[in-house]
Amino acid sequence: MPFALRLFRLNIYNSYYQAQVGDDCSLIPTEETQQWMQQYPMKLVSTPGAFELMWMVAGLAAPLKTLKKKIHGKKLTYYLILKNPEALSFSELSIEHGQAYYFHNQGTGARLHQKSYVSLADKVAVPETRGNHLGTEKSFLALVDIYLEELWKKDSFDLHRLPVTYSIHIKARKTIWRYCIVDKNFRIKSPMKVVLDNEDTYFNYETDKKRKMVNMHVYKARKPLALTDKPERFFSLKTYHPDKPEEEKTLIKKLPLPTNASLRKDNKNSKVLYNDIFVYV
Repeated sequence: MPFALRLFRLNIYNSYYQAQVGDDCSLIPTEETQQWMQQYPMKLVSTPGAFELMWMVAGLAAPLKTLKKKIHGKKLTYYLILKNPEALSFSELSIEHGQAYYFHNQGTGARLHQKSYVSLADKVAVPETRGNHLGTEKSFLALVDIYLEELWKKDSFDLHRLPVTYSIHIKARKTIWRYCIVDKNFRIKSPMKVVLDNEDTYFNYETDKKRKMVNMHVYKARKPLALTDKPERFFSLKTYHPDKPEEEKTLIKKLPLPTNASLRKDNKNSKVLYNDIFVYV
């Protein structure tokens, strides 16, 4: 019999990252859950992008039988606390006063939320006292209930299927990118375009007669683009000669990527998000 059993593993995925989430969140048991974990004794272990519940079983001849007697009607409740506030800027999630996302393992399979990604469908009202004793109410993102009986709901009480794996999937935010090309010394005489592998259908040139900076050229994405930390392809800035393509030149091979600081809300519609990326040439 091993020294410890891993009862369940909670993976957190964020499609903004190429790999799993690093250290964006922490999982903290409620006071009642903490007392129960100390009694039996259990330990919550954090690994990159995941949390595991370890049960110390050294000295127990039949730990699963012992556990089965104790878990009837028992749930473990945890606060999912946001440690990296910028993570929300790159996702479709938000923290609102009096509300939180709610995740549980009752009848939802491996995924702990209702849709493919965490959404408004998972938000619930929570008492204002929730998480306050942690001193982190502003970063209280979600409440997680793990019903222990669900670990063996469809299968027999089997040591070999532990840990049971659950997942939370966070979708990367999509925004309308706007490249603001500032020609500081009025050196560029030819029209320009923003391309991806010579494909120029992603951005439109945005004209604005009210714009004060006549040497600024704005290229607006035709549709929202997903944010990512390690893109496989970059947009380029090229001169444009419709009749003489052989004279086109690449001015910037890799245009910079959006950042949290470049995020903007539309003045008329707060649900529309822009990333204004200023580039000086």
